[in-house]
Amino acid sequence: ALNTITKTLNTTYWALLDEAGWKKEFGDQRDQVAHFARIPAADIQGVRSPYFFGVTDAMYNASRKSG
Repeated sequence: ALNTITKTLNTTYWALLDEAGWKKEFGDQRDQVAHFARIPAADIQGVRSPYFFGVTDAMYNASRKSG
């Protein structure tokens, strides 16, 4: 599982992150796995919230829309 692209431990950052920020986090994680594991990005499913922080409506909506 991936940790985070930003390496931010501040819980306030994750709590206040908007949907666009979550989509970027998830998209960058997918791109990283696709590149280093040589797995087509379309075959990667699911996401993991960094440090299991930030379970908000914005995170949920971004994960749902990101596939």
